[in-house]
Amino acid sequence: MPTTDISHEPRWAQEGGEKPRFITCIYNKYVALYKRCTCLAKGSGDEQTNYTVHTDTDVRERGALQQVWFEIWLLLCKFHLRQCWTNKRKGLKLVPTQDSNFWKDFIYGELLALEEGLIASTNFIEANRLIADQRSNLSALFEQGSDAEQMAKLALSYLDYLTNTWMPEPLW
Repeated sequence: MPTTDISHEPRWAQEGGEKPRFITCIYNKYVALYKRCTCLAKGSGDEQTNYTVHTDTDVRERGALQQVWFEIWLLLCKFHLRQCWTNKRKGLKLVPTQDSNFWKDFIYGELLALEEGLIASTNFIEANRLIADQRSNLSALFEQGSDAEQMAKLALSYLDYLTNTWMPEPLW
């Protein structure tokens, strides 16, 4: 799962499973307050129902939202999603530099195209097919020589990251 820098949070919120419980508690209090206010204002007992929420990639916050609103659809912010992917590519040295070689530039372009395809896709099977096709293309680069092979290995590890972190079916 994506990691989150929690160094700015109070110590009690960092330890164990406290943060998800804390966030869930806050959301539950919000719902209770909202119900009380709407009942007073409208004279009815209508409950607030959130159907979709746009979030960043904090899995603890997302989990808390799902505990409060069971039927909610959680939408990932494209900026935060791309930032996670960019950070992973940078960590694997899969971004062009001034001294980049052909294969690094080529694979970088392929990965960006894959990311655009994944963001545009709305079908889980189709998204997995995009990754499988790219995996097949990268595997073919092992026959092109050492530079291509080295970059293909890094790119395949990036595809593993995408698959393991962002492709579990419940995220779809």
